[in-house]
Amino acid sequence: MPPRSDVEALREAITDFTNLEAELTAIEDAIAAAWPAYEVDLPYAYGFSDASFSVRDALLDRYSTVKSLQGRLARLTKQITHPAPQPPTLAGQIGERLRERLRIEEREEAADGELEVLSDHYDACGQRASDFMIARRENMLSWTIIVLLATETLLVCHRPAVERGNLTICVTCRSTSSAPRRSS
Repeated sequence: MPPRSDVEALREAITDFTNLEAELTAIEDAIAAAWPAYEVDLPYAYGFSDASFSVRDALLDRYSTVKSLQGRLARLTKQITHPAPQPPTLAGQIGERLRERLRIEEREEAADGELEVLSDHYDACGQRASDFMIARRENMLSWTIIVLLATETLLVCHRPAVERGNLTICVTCRSTSSAPRRSS
């Protein structure tokens, strides 16, 4: 039987590997669950409209989820890619064999690639939504400026007649005329 410190080292190596593999599996499961929404959200990466406005919060939630998964995977990558301890120990060798058997590095690379695709997609969706909102505000501002300029123009053009009290507006025909004002 190996000495007690070796047994503890083996237990620690197996526990660390189990935690690592469980976290990687959880990330892979979350990625798999994200693909159906990705398919539904494809049109929003191309364009955004008033009809799409209702899904803006859902897109933001999915974007946040993808970025969170990328962060979790990045932290996990550090553990996956760290070099084996030197000189080799029994615990280190068991950990390496478990990683090889369950293809941890290949799974991490695949998950990273999938998250990259999802992240790029939701970045594009966010950009389209942002562009739409900016264009909408600019449009509203443009119309506000047009209305203000038209009002100012009307006031400037009719100011002399208004000051003299000679301006009358016919509501039925919507025309204006300058008629002499009667004195009372």
